[in-house]
Amino acid sequence: MAFAEEFFLLRHDLFGTALQQRLPPVDVFHDAAGLVQLLRKIEAHFFIRRLEQQIAVIHAEIQRGQTAAVHLHFQLLVFPGQHQDIGRIRSWNPASGRGEATVEYYDQTLSVGIDAAIGLGTTELRKKTGLTGAPLYTLSGLEQFGLRYSNYPMTVSFDGAPAERVRAIIMAIQLGPTYGSGYRICPDADPCDGILDVCYACGPVPRAVALPMFLSAKDGHHTKLPPVRMRRCRHAELTFEEPDYPIQADGEPVVASRIEVDILPAALEVWHPTR
Repeated sequence: MAFAEEFFLLRHDLFGTALQQRLPPVDVFHDAAGLVQLLRKIEAHFFIRRLEQQIAVIHAEIQRGQTAAVHLHFQLLVFPGQHQDIGRIRSWNPASGRGEATVEYYDQTLSVGIDAAIGLGTTELRKKTGLTGAPLYTLSGLEQFGLRYSNYPMTVSFDGAPAERVRAIIMAIQLGPTYGSGYRICPDADPCDGILDVCYACGPVPRAVALPMFLSAKDGHHTKLPPVRMRRCRHAELTFEEPDYPIQADGEPVVASRIEVDILPAALEVWHPTR
């Protein structure tokens, strides 16, 4: 088979099979709407646009007859399969008038408290300032630690242990190690290990202490600080004392007075670059 033909077959396979992420049956994700929502997040998370750009480069190199360059780009497109965990959220919101739980899914971060407020606040700040990435997230953090600084009383339980009341400043339940454009909130988290990693900081903590603590999370240096607690679990339950706490899952707002989180181990097969 000619080399150019091999290229076009590979392109068809990548866009016909890999882009669909080879997901398990829809009923694993409760309903089709939740599956579609998750697909969109995964698609963005694994840089599909970069893949399209790589394909275009290969095509151009073929047309120019640059065989060595084409082989190099083919190596970059060898994507092994990997099974990734998925977080499942059941949330209850009395204001909705429904007694049943709303079910949602996430693939990186669920957070409650000031870190959720920071993430949700980036939407308006991006429109006002044009900033992106870490500068945008840091600016939102400084804004939240200003006039809006608060703690969020809640009851938490992990893996069925007795419930504990905490005055959380931040509460992050992670599959992967980072949130907020690279803040290493749970540095040892692995999205493929079947475990949820939890980081939460308990108040009361003065603003002058909380702000440096938050900034130190950029490089994962916060984990040994006195207000910070690190946990690992497969199931978490959070009950909030007020109905309007900031809550976000992968950047999407969640409205709830109580949530339960568990993990679906290896629920999603994804393709990822080897380098």
